[in-house]
Order: sequence, then structure tokens, then C-alpha cells
Amino acid sequence: MNLVQEIISQHTGHSVRAGDVVTLEPDLVMIHDGNAPLFMNYFENMRIKYPERVVAFTDHFSPPSSIAHSEVVRSYHRFLKEQGVEKQNHFTGIGHQLMVELGYAKAGMIILGNDTHATTYGAVGAFAFALGNTDTAYTLATGKTTIRVPVAEKIELKGRLKKASPFDVGLEVIHRYGTDGGEYSSLEFHSESISLDGRMTISNLSAETGAVSAIFSRRKVNAAHEIELAELTPLVALPYSPDNITEVSSLKDVKIQQAMIGSCASGRLEDIRSAAEILNGEKIDRDVRLIIAPSSNAVMLKAMEEGYIQTLMEAGAVIVSPGCGSCAGIDRGILASGEKAVATYSRNYRGRMGPSDSAVYLASPETVALSSLYGEITGRE
Repeated sequence: MNLVQEIISQHTGHSVRAGDVVTLEPDLVMIHDGNAPLFMNYFENMRIKYPERVVAFTDHFSPPSSIAHSEVVRSYHRFLKEQGVEKQNHFTGIGHQLMVELGYAKAGMIILGNDTHATTYGAVGAFAFALGNTDTAYTLATGKTTIRVPVAEKIELKGRLKKASPFDVGLEVIHRYGTDGGEYSSLEFHSESISLDGRMTISNLSAETGAVSAIFSRRKVNAAHEIELAELTPLVALPYSPDNITEVSSLKDVKIQQAMIGSCASGRLEDIRSAAEILNGEKIDRDVRLIIAPSSNAVMLKAMEEGYIQTLMEAGAVIVSPGCGSCAGIDRGILASGEKAVATYSRNYRGRMGPSDSAVYLASPETVALSSLYGEITGRE
């Protein structure tokens, strides 16, 4: 029995197999201001059954950058108060980061997220998966959800990284599975060398394969797939799909106007440290905007304490408050017509972060930092 099957079996009280359809009660339901307003109207005459199991975040409009966004946030906060939701975290970071950072997500839990990248919590051994707005509303109202037990895809991350970073591991996973090859599967990873920050990045990016979950197991897995970490080189996802992947070294003369480190796929302390080490004593290209969005207030404070923020600002970076921002196409880094950007984001679909003729390349914090120095996408040091 794989790890996800074990977790589901513990919650249902009976053994399950891949393909079984089961009804269960999740331990937690994660919601945020970007999606919750799309189903709040269902609760005009209903109550959330277990408000103590709900964890709510304001991270998309953080802080609101328009009157319309302010109205959304106000109605959302009113809804949380009326429904008796106590676990609220507003304007303090990205929800997926905080679910782990604040200890909400724990090994063995079943967590439903009203967001595709709920897979992030698999980094700590939770079975975490996403549901759409209608299904999330149903779960909030009844305390239950019905799922099909996924097939396990076991992946051994062997050895240690030398040339690449955890972000590159995530891109390699997407490269192998494509954007739909993980459908109805739970990706079960094992690694003896990847840190928690790195595991969160890999679990997060794995959502782009269509996987139900991406969970790290502490036990050795009998893996059908292996990734030799020492052999992995820096990768980049070209527009306009996360699985349009090639090696960074193969790109030539791709000029950029913007470089970004942040989002729920990155922006953690290790990412900011890596960028600061590369940019220490350097100046970014005069034609590039480098935007850094730490994933939480705690990460920002630690990065300030360690001197990374000062280093990045002296190099020419702009530091913005924690939140989803430009990754979700909202604010603080939207592209102009025809511009190109390289970012530590999870998606680069056409029009996601600007006009349809703008373009976003996905790459690691190290590649983003180096590219901001040279004004073009590069992995050279």
C-alpha cells in the first residue's frame, strides 16, 4: 500500500485501493481571497459545518490595488466573520507557504485546497489536493468530499544537486509527465537530500502535471522512476506552457525586460539567499526590472536579518510585499506589450501576466538572478 492509500485508509477506517471511490472528511480546507468570492454566495442561507477546520488567507489581493479588489476583500472578510472562521491569515504571505510555515499542514493529514497548488503541502507528508469552487462549497457545507483513490507514481530523487536547484527538479518532473501525464495519480517522492524549501517547490510545480497530489515520503520507495540529481542541469520552460522545457544553456540572445523571484513555487529563504549570493556586489542590467516577492512576512524578516534584502536592493532589485501579485496577473509586475520575463513562477500561459504578445519563461532563482545581471536568459556565472 502506498503512502496516500495508507492516509486515506486511516481516515475511512478501511483499506482502499487505487480506483476506489471513497467519501471522507478532510482535516482542513484551505481557502483564499482569489477563489472564495466565487462561491460565497452559496452560503447566503447556509453555514459552514466545521468552521474550525477552515484555514483562510488573503494573499491574492495583498494588499488590494484597486477599488474592485478592496470590495472583494471586504466581502470576503465579512463572510469569514459571519461563518465563524477563526483561522485567518491576511496580508502576511502566500497561503501555500503559510500552511506549512505556521504548522497547519502536518504529515498524515488530508487537506483540501481551493487552489491548484495545494499539492505544496505534500512536502511535509500530507495528502493535499485541490477542488474547484462548487466542490469546495459542498465540502464546507457538509464536511465531506468524495474522491477516487489515485494511482501512485513513485519517484526516487537520487543523490544530491550539483549544477541545478529544486526548481529545476520540478521542471524535470513536468518535462517527464507533461501537463496531463499525472492525471489521476499521486506522485510519491523520496529524497535524502532535498530541504523542506526545496520539497515545497517540487510538490508545488508537480501540480502542473495534473497530479492529484505530490507527496514526499520519509521511507525508501520502490520507485518506478528515478531522477539523478547530480546529472540535472538548469532548465527553463519556454512560452507558452510549463512543459515546453529545454536546458538554459541552449538559449541564445533571449533578451528580457523583467526578472521575478516569488510566487507559491518560490520566494522562500533558500531562494532569496541564492539570488543574493549571485548578486552580491553586482548591479543588474539597466534595462531589466528585478522584482523580489518573499513568500511570507517571516521569510522577509529573516532575509532582512541575514542581509539578503540589502544585498538585493543594492544590486537594483525592487522588494515587494509577500503575496501572489504578478504571478496571478493581478499587480506588482505586470508586463507591457511585447515584453519578456523570466520568473520563478509555476505557469506561463499566454496572457497570464500581461498582454497576449508578452512572454514568460520559467526558471530557478539562480537562473533568474543571473539573467537579471546579463539582460538575457542565461545560466553562466
